[in-house]
Order: sequence, then C-alpha cells, then structure tokens
Amino acid sequence: MSKKVLVMTLGILLSVSYAQASISIVVSGNTYPQSTSSIVDGHVNFMVVDLIGATTGELNALSTKFVAASGSPGFDTSASYLYLFQTVNDGTNTLGISQNTVGVDPSQVTSYGGFKLGFTQGGILTAAGGPYLGGTSAAPGDPSGEITGAGGGYAANPAAVGPSGLVLNASSLSANYNNSLAAGKVSNIWGYTSDVAPTQWTSTGIQDGGTNDQGTVPSNSRVPEPATLVVWSVLGAGAAGIAVLRRRRNGARWSKENRRAIQSLVEGKLYS
Repeated sequence: MSKKVLVMTLGILLSVSYAQASISIVVSGNTYPQSTSSIVDGHVNFMVVDLIGATTGELNALSTKFVAASGSPGFDTSASYLYLFQTVNDGTNTLGISQNTVGVDPSQVTSYGGFKLGFTQGGILTAAGGPYLGGTSAAPGDPSGEITGAGGGYAANPAAVGPSGLVLNASSLSANYNNSLAAGKVSNIWGYTSDVAPTQWTSTGIQDGGTNDQGTVPSNSRVPEPATLVVWSVLGAGAAGIAVLRRRRNGARWSKENRRAIQSLVEGKLYS
C-alpha cells in the first residue's frame, strides 16, 4: 500500500471514529448516608461522564443547561470528565437537608455549578424511594458504601429543587439548600468538570444544619491508593494511564482533536 493511500485510509477511519464519537458514562451509582444517632439521612446519586468523545452538539446541550456557581467560569467544554451528583431526601427523617458536600481536589476543578436536569435510571426520573442510579439502593450506613451499575442518563425534572448555591472549598464542593430540600424531594444535578479521571473514592456528607452523615462517591484526586486502582480496573474505568497521554509534558492541554485521535489509537479503533 502506498503512503498516500495509507494516509487517506487512516483519515477516513478517523473520520468514521469522529462520526461515532459520543459522551460515555465511566461510572454511575448511589450511596445512602444514614446513622442510628442522626436524624438526617438520604441518598446521593452520582455519575462520572467521559467528555473526550463528546460531540459539539452534546457539549452545547450541556452548556446551555449549566448554571455556573459564583466564582466559577462557564461550563468547561474542553474538560475530560464531568462529575455529577444529586441529593435525595428520602430517609427516615422529616427535616429538610441543608447541605450536601463531596470531597474534591479543588486544584483539578475547571468549572462547577448546577444543571437544570435530573438523573434517569431505565428511562425513569430518579426520585425519593427510587429508582436510584446503579439500579438498587446502597446499604445505609455512616459511612455508607457505594452501589454501581450500568446505565443512567439525565432529563428535565420539573419536580427537582435547588441547590440554591455551590461553594468550592479547600477539600470539598458544597451544595447548599438552606433547608429547602424537604423530605420526599430530589435536587437538580450539580457538580464539576475536571481533566482528572476518577481513580478512587471519596466521602460525601449530607447535613440538616446540625448533624452530618457520610457516604461514598467518585473522586478527582490524582493520587489513588493501590487497592482502589484495582477496584477501578475491575469496573473498567482504569483510565489513569490514558489520562497521561492527554497532556503534554509541559502541562498544556491537547486539542480535543488530538485527544480523540489518541483515544482511538489506544483503544485500537483505527485498526479495527
């Protein structure tokens, strides 16, 4: 095969890969913070989306639904990952949830805010009492572990409320409800973008203004524990090695075109 024909063939295959590119879910699920000594409890749904293959239309659709928090730029359409969360007040308490925090590495957050969207599981909007992302409810606990599963999506949810504001702190992102997330209510989706793959778990906490229960959600930390790397590999989300390829040695970002081409090469799509 001549060099010219080879270049043309690779170009056609890359174009096909582009045409089929789309966002994909890295992991989704839920956690159920609850303790016997606390009067606040409920679920936290979570999802991490890989934006590497996102089309312009998909990114624009997310951007138009995004409401940047105070101190955040607009939705970062060049970010590699989107971390999403939803607070569900469906525990045994009757109090409104005032706050939901998730552990983050703030230096690796490129934008943060809320979305005028709710999660769906099996095509049904998530709600108090289910369905939950991941398919089934995580076991209650303080801390509660995580349940993960395939599927999940998002759609407009007129019944969802808040959060009223989001604050990025030294080690967490806080969604504030001012006790407005009443019992039986579910929040809109909120979260952040990052160029760091989810290679370990971190804590999430729900508060009623006086008590706090802990659960487990994905993290954007760059320093995974060895045991956690094994867990993510089993889940099929061991993207830490690929993530290294997405950046130049001087720390500058690859263009989205380069990142997609690299992803295709790593996954063997150009030669399948």
